[in-house]
Amino acid sequence: MMTSVSKLLANRANAQKSAGPKSKVGKQASSNLKAELVNDARRLGYSDKDAAALVDASYTNRSVILAKYATYVEQPIEGRMPNMTMEKIEELLEWWMSPEVKVTPRELRYIVKLHFNKVKKDNDRVLRLRRKIDAHRKLTRYEQRAVNRLRRAAKDRK
Repeated sequence: MMTSVSKLLANRANAQKSAGPKSKVGKQASSNLKAELVNDARRLGYSDKDAAALVDASYTNRSVILAKYATYVEQPIEGRMPNMTMEKIEELLEWWMSPEVKVTPRELRYIVKLHFNKVKKDNDRVLRLRRKIDAHRKLTRYEQRAVNRLRRAAKDRK
């Protein structure tokens, strides 16, 4: 079962929040940058809590913008399934599977259909464009929410 675009985007957004530098040097550099930004916000008159919220909202907004622009990147041709018929896919699968693998005809049809659907998705330019537009639309809404959070964080200045 394929993951929906909204689930994929939510997973990516969560990964952006949780993934970070792994090395001690990277963690220290990231910590120093964030501390500098928080200190800059404090010098502008924000409380400690509001300064941290403003920096966090900025980081979230940046990751959303990067994800939005990434939706326009075309999948490399090497990563796409070549345009094939169902018969060709079935022939290749039968050739590829070892004789020890016991696959029923029904299971084989199911596997062939899954691959054929992937072939259609990879080779249908209109569908690829529609998926990009849909992902962009969802990210635009998410970006607007992130901008609103950033505005609220900046407005809560004390």
